[in-house]
Order: sequence, then C-alpha cells, then structure tokens
Amino acid sequence: MRITIEGAEIDFEEIGEGTPVIMLHGFPLDREVMKGCMEPIFCRRPGYRRIYLDMPGMGKSTPGDRVRDSDDMLDVIERFIEIRVSEDRYLLMGYSYGCYIGRGLVKHQAERIMGAAFICPLIIAKDDLRNLPPRDEPDSPPKPFNELEDDSQVLSTLSQKVNDRVIERYKKEIKIALEIQSDFIQKFRRDSYAFSFDVDELEEPFQRPILFLTGRQDRMVGFQDAWDILDNYPRATFAVLDGAGHYLQVDKEGLFEDLLNEFLDGFECP
Repeated sequence: MRITIEGAEIDFEEIGEGTPVIMLHGFPLDREVMKGCMEPIFCRRPGYRRIYLDMPGMGKSTPGDRVRDSDDMLDVIERFIEIRVSEDRYLLMGYSYGCYIGRGLVKHQAERIMGAAFICPLIIAKDDLRNLPPRDEPDSPPKPFNELEDDSQVLSTLSQKVNDRVIERYKKEIKIALEIQSDFIQKFRRDSYAFSFDVDELEEPFQRPILFLTGRQDRMVGFQDAWDILDNYPRATFAVLDGAGHYLQVDKEGLFEDLLNEFLDGFECP
C-alpha cells in the first residue's frame, strides 16, 4: 500500500488486527529489518495490527521535495500515523535511527503512545559525539552503514558473532536495502541526520512503559548514551546484552524474543 503526503510517497504493509503497532526501521534500511525480528513474536500474539513502513527515501518510499532533514522525516511520519491510526493510541517499536524518530514522536505526541520498545537505539546523531565501546582499531572511527564497502565489512561492524544465522538474516533483512545508495541517502546522512532541536528535552517525563535493548559491543551507536536519558523514562526497563552488537536481535535472538514478549505481556495483563 502507498500513501502520498505532500509529495513524499510512503510504502507500507499491515499485518493482523487490533492494537496498532508502528514499526520504524534503521537508516538507510527498510521495513524488512523490523519484520524479520518482530513477526516471529507477533505472529504468535493475536490482537495487534503491525504497521511496517518504509521511511521516506528508503526502501520503496520516496522523499519527493518534502523530506530534506530529520525534522521533515519526523513530520511526515506523524502525518502518516494521523492517517493510518484512527485510534487514539498505539504501540511504538524502533530500531537504531527508527528510535531517534521514535523519540521525536514521544516528544510530540506522548499522550498517544501506549509504550515503546527501542532496539539498539541511536541517541546521538553526530558520530563523533557518541560514547562507544573500545574498537580493535582505536584510531579508525566507525563508519555509517552507507559508507561500508562490502558484505564482510558490514557484517563485522554489525554483528558481534558472524555465523550462518547472522549471514542468512542479513541477506534477507539488510543487504538489499544497503545496495540502494541514492543521492538522497548520501546527502541526508552527511548533512541532515540530526534534528534541529533537542529531542530529549521533554516537557515532562514519559510515564508509559518503555524497553531499551542495547548491545554491550554495539560499536555503531553504543549503549551508554541511552542510559544517560533514562530520567526521561521513569518506567523504563534497560538491558545491556553482552555478546551483542548492532544486530542485537540476531546476536541474542532467543533473549531478544524473551524480553520483547515480557514487555508485551505488560499490555495484556491488568
């Protein structure tokens, strides 16, 4: 399905019925990375309408002239939600950059969000300001996805343990999206990645349940920066998984599913 919002075309799909769940992928990926980790969980949990979208300029969605920076990206996603989610409230799931946009939603429409789960959340958009775990080559700064040169470089940066399962999931969920390196992707990542405002300056703390899942060896976004914003989330559960990189949902697949199921149980019990 597609929706046009002021020239930006959003391609998306919906699975199931019930409580809306907005799924926001990382940059410059597409909805397959969210479907890959969420559908094995939600297919066993009836009562949820999963809304997987490709954000503008990624996957099958186009930015048009409307989306020039992350402020615009957030605005279009908000408008998309207004159109597709007629119910007052929804759950929010994000991965990496999707968590950055997700925190923008928390800032702008916290009253509509029942709860959120953030996987390997991007907290600080500027690469050189992130607090990252030590690297094997400390003088070599981390590169964003769109600057990595081949599969082996992506995999070694993405995952803490590259095995057959990681490679299988990578080929299905990430590789195809990374092969589409448009001028928009390059320019956006270089010039327009950060919000023009402080997304973590909230009028009041977010009082709904939220789950932060971080990788102890995540050398793309780290884990310590997420800890630094926890005062905004009094009901947060914060997990740092050892042996997990930026592909936490595959590096620790079983534990990831257990933690997500535990989080979702809280919305089904009084």
